[in-house]
Amino acid sequence: MKKSLVKYSLIVVFIVALLFSLSGCTACAREQWQQVYDSYTNDKYKDKFVFQSFKATITQETFDKIKTGFEILIDVDDFNERYSNYPNVQAAIAVYQTHYFYFVDESIPILEQAGFFNDINETTIITFTINSYIGWDGWCYPVFAVAIGEKTYLDFETGKGNVLNYIQQRIEDPLGN
Repeated sequence: MKKSLVKYSLIVVFIVALLFSLSGCTACAREQWQQVYDSYTNDKYKDKFVFQSFKATITQETFDKIKTGFEILIDVDDFNERYSNYPNVQAAIAVYQTHYFYFVDESIPILEQAGFFNDINETTIITFTINSYIGWDGWCYPVFAVAIGEKTYLDFETGKGNVLNYIQQRIEDPLGN
């Protein structure tokens, strides 16, 4: 009898601890998503977190998975030319080339309809627009705009709206349930 009471007590303690930890994660995640949203929309951050466009190639060999995340190889000369006054240009390049990028769900049908996924391969030079802020370590950079040469596949205003909608959904439901 005593053993079953101890087991029952341990199970109750475990469930209570789990519920507390999940509620803390939700509040923390909501706050972090709000910080990301503010950095993309609030003018007080416009000098600290900047939108940048640069040329790059996607480094993956299989393009069927790029909708969920991909790595890039930046055209360093292009980036240096565009952002010669940007502090720590080389560090920015290194960070971008070691992080993943992704398209939010709302942007994927637009890119599909425009033929983006059919028009790319491992040598295609793509112009991406991103923001230098992603939230915290381990996150990926959302793509705000995409072009190849003179053809725009996702314009900035539409892409930014899609990213902000995505973030707003995460603020409302941080754990994506």
